[in-house]
Amino acid sequence: MLIRFSVENHRSFRDRVTLSMIAGDHDSHTDHLIKGAGPGGVDLLRLAVVFGANASGKSNLVHALRTATEMIRHSPRIDEPLVYTPFKLDAESRTKPTRFEFELKVQDKFYSYGFAFDATAIVEEWLFEIGTDPEVPWFERDEKGIRLGDFGEVGEAVQFLDFTAKGTPKNRLFLTEYSERGVHKIAVQKTLLNLIFKMVTICLIPYPSNFKIIKVINTKSIEDINRIIVGFDAGIEEVSVGTIAHSKRKLSPNHTLSATSIVGEGNERYIDNGWFFEANEIEPPKLVTSLTAEKPELLEFTFRHSGHTEPLEYSDQSDGTKRLIDIGHIIIDAARESVRSVLGSTFTAIDEFDRSLHPDMSFALLRMFLEESVSNQNQLLVTTHDATLLGRMMLRPDEVLFVEKQRDQSSRLLSLDEYKGAAEATQSPDLLRDYLNGRFGGVPILTGVLSEGHGHAQKAL
Repeated sequence: MLIRFSVENHRSFRDRVTLSMIAGDHDSHTDHLIKGAGPGGVDLLRLAVVFGANASGKSNLVHALRTATEMIRHSPRIDEPLVYTPFKLDAESRTKPTRFEFELKVQDKFYSYGFAFDATAIVEEWLFEIGTDPEVPWFERDEKGIRLGDFGEVGEAVQFLDFTAKGTPKNRLFLTEYSERGVHKIAVQKTLLNLIFKMVTICLIPYPSNFKIIKVINTKSIEDINRIIVGFDAGIEEVSVGTIAHSKRKLSPNHTLSATSIVGEGNERYIDNGWFFEANEIEPPKLVTSLTAEKPELLEFTFRHSGHTEPLEYSDQSDGTKRLIDIGHIIIDAARESVRSVLGSTFTAIDEFDRSLHPDMSFALLRMFLEESVSNQNQLLVTTHDATLLGRMMLRPDEVLFVEKQRDQSSRLLSLDEYKGAAEATQSPDLLRDYLNGRFGGVPILTGVLSEGHGHAQKAL
């Protein structure tokens, strides 16, 4: 599970900001919590909802999560620069390292894993077991190299660990190098680093705002899609799938499909009979029967609308219907125990969650997640402009976050829990009015745009 994620000097986040999933001391909606074990256990949030004006930095929070996980998932070539996008509006930040840190709960223990980097090199990397006295250093990295803790290994295993640490290139993460070199296949105490790698690269998935899906289809997938599309009254009675004709594949008739040709080199192992997404638009989304089959078949959606027998294609559907397919199935997957829950929990982040959705649908999808994840330890973060969620008395104060641009154009992240009277506010429909009036920040300043010169959205109505 994710406890905290911190980012510093990445895009609009110049100063260190921390997304915390630690629950506050509130009596409302206690069913939203993942209860900690024992009397001193830490209660964690299932849900975090991030609000903010356009260009405030909401998407940059999900982008930071995505950048960090992608850096761990894929090693660059020896001569390849790193994806370094610092805060560029002051000279000092343009050359300072970017820093990411995850605090994770893995098998009832707590760990801090993080790294700092610039355009050419990883300048720091660390893994500590935390919550112990003293903290246990598993490895540390700085300009002098990588120092390994006591892994309890002997013989060939410890030699391989030491060899990997000394041979890790300056632009690659040791955690990734460890996984790619197969050290975990030799080391007796292979569990820890392998579990941290899986936690971040498989169990934690950030979806950018413009993603489209590649979906491995099975019977359950079709049931879930119909549950969303039909149940949300989109005017459709049934969604089904069928094989795409060669003439529509934009492939030669003799082209052989494979997992690699569908999802790209190196990504096959992250397919878990569930979602695989790309940041680029895919129209229509790719569907496939199996990525393990020798010759997987590409499929396409067809839609039968109420009162009509002739099915329509995906391209004929509204943006709202397409978005429901994308978002709805992800919410269902995020709520249930799936193959992706290799460590007993998942963390899913969705940027611009409410795009093309009616506010009632946004509300219903979040309610669905909260109700259906109550028996597991899955977590969900969404960014949204749907301020009506604040007037429905559905959220705890610690579940509400605001991203706000400051005068120097850097972003800061604040929890509603930090404001006086927040607990009472979330149980009142007046919270929506207070937010739109600018009490908590995170709203657009409209002075100079509207003829009346009013500053906040509510005053402009």
